[in-house]
Amino acid sequence: EALDRARAEKRLVLVDIYTDWCGWCKKLDREVFGDPKVAEASRNLVAIRVNAEKGGESVARRFDVQGYPTVLFVDGSGNVVKRIDGFVSSAEMLRILAALPKV
Repeated sequence: EALDRARAEKRLVLVDIYTDWCGWCKKLDREVFGDPKVAEASRNLVAIRVNAEKGGESVARRFDVQGYPTVLFVDGSGNVVKRIDGFVSSAEMLRILAALPKV
């Protein structure tokens, strides 16, 4: 569904892959995705969260997720254009978002 929307709207999908037990995932949600500057910078993305252990197992396998959090930026065809393995700060996320290709 997110890929269809991204394709139709010519946007990237931000896929936040997490688990319930992951402390770094909670920190990423709180400090990075909760940052108003990051929210503003990512407003043109189709953002989804995928729990790798509760319904998102196939997504984690498809993208060979080895640890959490993993953040993927995916085009409407399902190709990864940028991958973040592990926690990054708000400042680093802002740099990454600014450098993403336009679709």
